[in-house]
Amino acid sequence: MDLYFKAAKTVGAPVQLVLNPQTKYIKIYNNSLTSPPGTEKTIDYYRPPFSNNVTFFGNIPVDDTAILPDYVSVHDPASYTIFVFKEILNKTKLKIHKNKKYQKSRNSTRNLIFRYYSPLLTEIVKVINKRSQNFFADCVLKTLGKEIKDQGSFVGGVAVLLDFLKEMGIPENQYKIYDGSGLSYMNLLTPNCLVKLLEYMYQSPRFDNFYQSMGIPGIDKGLEKRMNGSNLTDKMRAKTGFITNAICFSGYIKDKSNKLYAFSIMVNNYTSDKTKIWDLQDKICQLLLDYDGK
Repeated sequence: MDLYFKAAKTVGAPVQLVLNPQTKYIKIYNNSLTSPPGTEKTIDYYRPPFSNNVTFFGNIPVDDTAILPDYVSVHDPASYTIFVFKEILNKTKLKIHKNKKYQKSRNSTRNLIFRYYSPLLTEIVKVINKRSQNFFADCVLKTLGKEIKDQGSFVGGVAVLLDFLKEMGIPENQYKIYDGSGLSYMNLLTPNCLVKLLEYMYQSPRFDNFYQSMGIPGIDKGLEKRMNGSNLTDKMRAKTGFITNAICFSGYIKDKSNKLYAFSIMVNNYTSDKTKIWDLQDKICQLLLDYDGK
């Protein structure tokens, strides 16, 4: 569900929040506040597992007139789709009746209402890599399973992915894959595995599409403040990874002579503040940016 945040006109007032679509499917607890001028913008949210109660917190300074876009995931997307569809029909004053006599049948007559064409895969991958959209990643994995193994499930998709990793020559002890989500603790990779993948994609005829799908430090979501907020459009593409006890940073980077490197930095079971880990990763990348080949 898309979200749009904007500072209120007075300090201390709740941040203005707009949902798209406007729906009652989720319950909002808005604890975010409009802060004094010059303060840091720190909007975030929390949704407990298997729940659609969402708590928003953080601040937007009163002198910040920009509209901040974001999104929140929902529990049970299929039910969400039906719920919103029903809300839209009700707004148009179309009555909805439950027909208890209706029986689902594979042989029942069906009428095509409309046809929807998916965006190109290159555009879908951009959403996954630039916005860390895990639901899209799960869907792509299942689609791969259907297209290649005729099994549209995690099992089918993982089978396709394992074949691909084997083709790259990556040893089986370098990874464990359960689903397509970056939020799953069941999915395990080594930095070496990711670097091998990045090297393989560099040799691929689809490399430019893959490269352009990754985030740009200083610009894209989740990377705005990385690398000191510098615009590294011509120098770097990266993907972050963050769950409890794991912070990862992987991608491509160019040194002073524009030589391209693949990198992957993973930190597990850290005891310091996560911002210190981000700073450490950024400093390592800065060393590569400043490297002159000598």
